Amino acid sequence: MAGLWHRTLPDLLGSAKSGSLLSLAIVLFRALLLVGAASLPIFMRKTYTQEASASALKAHGWDAIFQMFHDLVTLDYFFITVAVLVVGAPKLLDAWRRAGGRSDRRLAYKYFVGAVRRLPIGAPHGGLMTVEASLREVLEALRHEVCELIGDVSGKVTEASLLVFCDAAGRKMEVLVRTDTSQPTRRPVDSYKLQAYYVGTDGRWMIEHEFGRGRGTPFKPMRATVPGVPAPYKSILFIPIVVSDPGTSTRGQTPDPAAAIDRCIGVVCVHSEVPYRFWRWGDHRQRMGGFGNVVFERASPYIAFVAHTLRGRAHEVALFNRRDDRANSDGSQQNRVGSS
Repeated sequence: MAGLWHRTLPDLLGSAKSGSLLSLAIVLFRALLLVGAASLPIFMRKTYTQEASASALKAHGWDAIFQMFHDLVTLDYFFITVAVLVVGAPKLLDAWRRAGGRSDRRLAYKYFVGAVRRLPIGAPHGGLMTVEASLREVLEALRHEVCELIGDVSGKVTEASLLVFCDAAGRKMEVLVRTDTSQPTRRPVDSYKLQAYYVGTDGRWMIEHEFGRGRGTPFKPMRATVPGVPAPYKSILFIPIVVSDPGTSTRGQTPDPAAAIDRCIGVVCVHSEVPYRFWRWGDHRQRMGGFGNVVFERASPYIAFVAHTLRGRAHEVALFNRRDDRANSDGSQQNRVGSS
């Protein structure tokens, strides 16, 4: 019901905001005016001709109006329906044409090309400072790509940020870049305070439909990287940036793709101020996947670019659900300390 109210109904009404009683009342009132305008010629014909029934002619006020509704025949309903279609069809065609535009995606590609052009060529020296401008460009491209999917035409309620680890043990994380440049970055926070940390070390994307507002959640709707500020966002898509190294086979020192070691190098968070933006009707029937898979696939080129840019510059932390404790006992102990 929450997804129906916050996502499906606004999509049907052509709005990026959640449904409200006022918006629903306005839509019903507009529909009533449309049907009334289409029905007016029928009522006028029945009123000033001999087709009105004797009971309708004797009635007065509202009773006369209700009696005319009661006296409508099949032909009257047919003409009313035709009138509604004649008036409403052009508006529906205009809305369909506007929805078919791809301006947001072209804008996303524009930022993506800018990110590629800003990517430094050569060895990964100089640290993360040298690639911040390029990463901000690719986050802008990703934001516009996601805005097209979730129906945020204005792009004013959707932002993206990139979190990276501050140390090899993963004890602290910080926001490296944001699309919202008015917010601060580079503020290290204990990793256990961030939901992005747990999603990142799990290695699988995750969606929060109402961040910090569900029952039993340990995370409150507050910003950890900006102390004392309530989180304006409700819908969050967490995308871990996972990189892999080929492991060595047990029979020798040759690389073995089957023994690859996966690590998290950062987490991209795309968040919206409106709840249930990463949800579509039908997701409630699926245990996993749904619309999240669609968004993740569209975001994969940008995530691959971020992974390539961060490689050799950012710290990498082993995944909890895939690591081998016997082969990485030292790193595992450090990670456990960081998550406690």
